[in-house]
Amino acid sequence: MLCRLDEQANLAYHIRGAVHIEGTLDADAFHTALRHLAHRHEVLRMSLREVADHVSQVVAPDPEVPLTRITTPDWESVIEAENQRAFDLTTGPLWHVTLVRVAPEHHVLVMSLHHVIADGWSLDLLLREIAVHYGSVLQSPTTEPAPPPPAAFQYAEIAHWQRETAHTELDFWRTYLAGASAPDLPTDRPRPPKQTYHGAAVPLALPHEALTTAARAAGTTAFTVLATALSVVLAKLTGQYDVTIGTPAAGRDNPSTADVVGYVVDTLPLRLRMNPGHTLAETLREARDAVNAIRGHQRIPLEELIRALRPQRDRSRSPLFQVLLAVNGTPPQYHFPGLRMHPAPMPIGTTPYDLVVQAEERDGRITGHLVFNTDLFETSTAQLIVDRLTETVSALAERSGVVLGELSVVSGGEWGRWRELSVSRVPASSSPVSVCGLVEAQVDRVPGAVAVRAVDGVLTFGELEVRANRLAWGLRGLGVGPGDLVGVCLPRTADLVVALLGVLKSGAGFVPVDPGYPAERVAFMLEDSGVSVVLRSLDDVPGFAGGAFSSSRPPVLGGGDDVAYVIYTSGSTGRPKGVVIEHRQVVAMLGWAGRVFSAGELSGTLAGTSVSFDLSVFEIFAPLSVGGSVVLSPGSVLDLLVNPSFYEGVTLVNTVPSVVRELLAADAFPSGARTVNLAGEALSPGLVRDLYAHPVVEVVNNLYGPSEDTTYSTHAVTCVGDERTPIGVPVDGTSAYVLDGGLRPVPLGAVGELYLSGAGVTRGYLGRAALTAERFLPDPFASGGGRMYRTGDLVRWRSDGQLDYLGRADGQVKVRGHRIELGEVEEVLRRHGRVGEVVVVAGEGAAGTTRLIAYIVAADTDTDAKTDADADADAESTLDVAVLGAHARRWLPDFMVPSVFMTLDEFPLLPNGKIDRSALPAPDSEAARAVFRDPQSEAEKLIAGIWQELLDVPRVGADDDFFTLGGHSILASRVTSRLATRTGMDVPLNLLFEYPVLADLATQLPDPATWPAQAAIPRVRRVLGRAGSS
Repeated sequence: MLCRLDEQANLAYHIRGAVHIEGTLDADAFHTALRHLAHRHEVLRMSLREVADHVSQVVAPDPEVPLTRITTPDWESVIEAENQRAFDLTTGPLWHVTLVRVAPEHHVLVMSLHHVIADGWSLDLLLREIAVHYGSVLQSPTTEPAPPPPAAFQYAEIAHWQRETAHTELDFWRTYLAGASAPDLPTDRPRPPKQTYHGAAVPLALPHEALTTAARAAGTTAFTVLATALSVVLAKLTGQYDVTIGTPAAGRDNPSTADVVGYVVDTLPLRLRMNPGHTLAETLREARDAVNAIRGHQRIPLEELIRALRPQRDRSRSPLFQVLLAVNGTPPQYHFPGLRMHPAPMPIGTTPYDLVVQAEERDGRITGHLVFNTDLFETSTAQLIVDRLTETVSALAERSGVVLGELSVVSGGEWGRWRELSVSRVPASSSPVSVCGLVEAQVDRVPGAVAVRAVDGVLTFGELEVRANRLAWGLRGLGVGPGDLVGVCLPRTADLVVALLGVLKSGAGFVPVDPGYPAERVAFMLEDSGVSVVLRSLDDVPGFAGGAFSSSRPPVLGGGDDVAYVIYTSGSTGRPKGVVIEHRQVVAMLGWAGRVFSAGELSGTLAGTSVSFDLSVFEIFAPLSVGGSVVLSPGSVLDLLVNPSFYEGVTLVNTVPSVVRELLAADAFPSGARTVNLAGEALSPGLVRDLYAHPVVEVVNNLYGPSEDTTYSTHAVTCVGDERTPIGVPVDGTSAYVLDGGLRPVPLGAVGELYLSGAGVTRGYLGRAALTAERFLPDPFASGGGRMYRTGDLVRWRSDGQLDYLGRADGQVKVRGHRIELGEVEEVLRRHGRVGEVVVVAGEGAAGTTRLIAYIVAADTDTDAKTDADADADAESTLDVAVLGAHARRWLPDFMVPSVFMTLDEFPLLPNGKIDRSALPAPDSEAARAVFRDPQSEAEKLIAGIWQELLDVPRVGADDDFFTLGGHSILASRVTSRLATRTGMDVPLNLLFEYPVLADLATQLPDPATWPAQAAIPRVRRVLGRAGSS
């Protein structure tokens, strides 16, 4: 309620005006005129009282004149100070007048009113009445003339009438706004969690002739033209063509309201559902009809509309709309007897909305301001919006036949800047060698240097060469060569690197498969890729163990267009899809890495990412291509928690933010890692700040790129103090285009989809020509032709020339760095015989991580059984959390298994029949778990205590499933580390995956009598609780 507004919000709801008064002013007569004004209008004597959540108006019987008289030539400072004066709504009065005596014949009148008692019409009315009362006082024969009678209608009566009639309009507004959402404006700074009101303004001068021409052609008003132009600009900035803005309706159509001082104005939502296939002329006519539609239903206060519609509230912004358009007519003239008056400028320092377009007609010109929230936008961005608004008004008049979707609001100067930003200034490496050729060059240069350090030993470059050569000859003996694929499904020992390099030396490409993936997924990847050979051990090649093959370097077969590897990513059909990467694309990526990262940085590169995740390609081959060492972890990077001494030689960490956050929390960050590369997830400024606060870290890089563009496409060196961490600029030989749905450049700063072109763009999807053609398109901007990849990621160019990542345009999400199609998770769950309908969404988990939430409607038990291979086994199962989790883990890697399963009777629907995802209930972890049973044994209690702390849940039961409670592989590493410390037993990570239910896991621990004596489990400092972290 307005009573509880903080000071800045209070100031945002003020209405102010100032005028210069020239001539001899009788200050006493002016004071009397103000007292008469307060006597005539009750709201000028009003304050508010709040009792039991009910706000009442209190009207004082005697008028108090809130007049301050100041003598100073610095009238501008007085106005600035008045702009900072907040009203106490509970005491009143809720208006104030300052009279500044600048000179004997020059005064400045400054008037402020809170919006709770006045609107813009009221300010004009009050200034006009002050002039009338001032004249009457001067002409009165007495020194104390009697006050005028009260106004015929008081604001309380009008407000009561508004509330009484509001219900008659609600049916219209419910239908009109069904499914509407305000445009999600791209901002220069992150939106604060609580709405702020700091504002500034840039001037606005609109082409009057274009406005009148367009209005005349469409049979409408200048307001409608401006509303259309503003909505078009917002659509171009956001990519959303269903736009809702706010617009004030004076509410003075009834003669009884014409002379009422009060907040009579109705601020109404104006919704323009624009069709990008229509012309500008058609769009303007449709806007005219929309404006006319709401004019017949404007007798409803905004607060009544919000109360009735109950939109989803967000404390960071105003409900229903965040952009306001206010167009006023020619300002009225005020005539004080014997005085000359003209407006004084009022500075703008607050705004109740993200953007407010204020325009008025003056001297045949339409001018005004664009007011913007300074916590969200830079002045330069506001000026760009003004420029685009002006251009769009002209287009509505001069290019009305242009199709809306094809209209570009990018000016000539912006186009040049767009080209400059989009294309990397550094060309890709032109090296003709293959990936293995880059490594072989280092073998010849530093054969005795350490190439691989793993838990099972160390390999020098010379030793790596010998073993890889022998494997390559063995594979060639099996008929493997260019055009073939070899599955690599080895544990994380030095032989893994030998296998990858040996396959490349054979001329074939490798298909990296994590042996920890579910068997069904592994089988699908190997079958779908059509591999000639599967290596689960180097001994799978007959004769390798006995040294039957030559150690000499095989001659090069194939070239840069041959396949280096095929890596599988999540697919929307329920099956993963293979991305085909050629040697020349990997060489280009490694050439960039060798230029950007020094030999010292790559001298000890930590390789802790699964080989099924393409970050591993950088981790293994970037150091090998420059003579550096690969430090290969036996599991994930989180092996650092239990074996820190092994990683003392690490100089560069390349992983996802969620993993680094855990390493910092456990104080297990490698002691020599000066450089940190983060990719795969949004990088928070708080984590950047924490990393730079580490005594060793010198550089934190934020990297972005899909597998379809060979691992990395953009690069940013982060800085402490960035309010939003950018993903940077294109890497060598890469172009990054920000385009709209018609493949046209969007304005700088606007939201668009990212398309990638250049040296890293891969061949496409293995065996999926249609999908390849859909995602890999001809590059219309490259002079020599080429293709570009449609990423599905929404981005914008920042004013500093870097890209901001804003989210996905489709159903993909990132979980712990892995790109996931929600449709694949949904499809797997639908295979369960008891699942009818399913929706999977992404939500926020612990410490800012992303988790998956599955909402399920059970299948009708009378329907036919499903035909999927596993449906028969599941058809009689009860639809509970444990069963659903086990079913998902049978087909999906752990990062794709939902953390929460919620069963619903039915899904909430939108009026068009689609599922209303915003209305899905918040996850209830208690409701989504099995019947609770207290832990009984010492082992169960130990595990429960560890899970409760790390998972941040109120209680843990003996039958609870670690993954159902929100656990994942990162937390699993910390659990096993704690258990090992407490029990003295070596607890492998896979134990928790094999026994995810607490009671089952407890049976695998040793007898508590054998546990080492210690007071307590060491507690871990949690990043989530640190001041200033995000």
